[in-house]
Amino acid sequence: MSLELSAQVTDREFDLDLSVPTGQVVALIGPNGAGKSTTLSVISGLLRPDRGHAILDGQTLFDLKAPGSASVWTPPHARGVALLAQEPLLFPHLSALDNVAFGPRSTGQSKQDSRNSGLRWLDEVDAREFADRKPAQLSGGQAQRIAVARALAAEPSLLLLDEPMAALDVAVAPALRQMLGRVLTGRTALLVTHDALDALLLADRVVVLEDGRIVEDGATGQVLSRPRSAFAARIAGLNMIRGNRVEGGLRTDDGVLVSGRVDATLDQTSSTEAIAVFRPSAVSIFEQPPGGSPQDVFDVVITELEPQGDRIRVRTGQLNADVTPAAVAQLGLTPGQRVSFVVKANEVDIYPV
Repeated sequence: MSLELSAQVTDREFDLDLSVPTGQVVALIGPNGAGKSTTLSVISGLLRPDRGHAILDGQTLFDLKAPGSASVWTPPHARGVALLAQEPLLFPHLSALDNVAFGPRSTGQSKQDSRNSGLRWLDEVDAREFADRKPAQLSGGQAQRIAVARALAAEPSLLLLDEPMAALDVAVAPALRQMLGRVLTGRTALLVTHDALDALLLADRVVVLEDGRIVEDGATGQVLSRPRSAFAARIAGLNMIRGNRVEGGLRTDDGVLVSGRVDATLDQTSSTEAIAVFRPSAVSIFEQPPGGSPQDVFDVVITELEPQGDRIRVRTGQLNADVTPAAVAQLGLTPGQRVSFVVKANEVDIYPV
């Protein structure tokens, strides 16, 4: 294992146990205040937890024992950890090259060796042409490339990325995402993100945090296609309903029967709970429940209408539907209106909690 972490921060109600194997990129997702940034701060040494321990590649980052016992606390600069934040935070008085060379130089490399290392990493992030520019002369995307190169030039055992593309223009993010996908290959990293695309393209695994604890953990494709937490479902763009298992599907606490394509593993588990998911684009909206082919019907009240490209997202608080503007106009949809969301059973996947 590359990273073994167990930490508690009492005033933040944070209690986390996390293992990250060498060479794995893990995406941390969750609502605001879930503990994502706290996790990075604890690992990097910016926040001292009340209790716990962390070991990275055999090195003890911290081991905080009960009062009266000897504790270990490795300072941030000696941890072999690099933190890349939303803002590049480059040294304004140094050129891009000298920013990248700073890490190797601070570990004792000669000026020439550190500059050679800096040029190599600038090449790695496709930014050598900016070597002589000061940060004020760089665009947001260019500066973030330099920040990535600076972080990697320190040869960290673990790279921590705190929403590195959140502050970038939407037109710049795809190129940076492609670059990160290349340089993260084979590296051990934790990536905080709110973007499903970041997780899908960059992460091997997704860990979902809520209230300072892990509520879901699994391979990226599995978590985003068959989420078991409300936040993962929202990130994946899926409607999710929980209920108790019944023949052919599940029944919610409100008594609504949901049928669909039942996963075979549902019969192999002792749990009485099940989850149903379906895409907003699979939903049709009617003023009155229609008859006909097997389908699931949900009585809902519209809370919001939101443009989403060439579709309109119809929100109801729990469930969403994506329909055409023509359908919105034809039905005269408005917030506060009671309608029926209808989904064909073959569009619904049902699986164990």
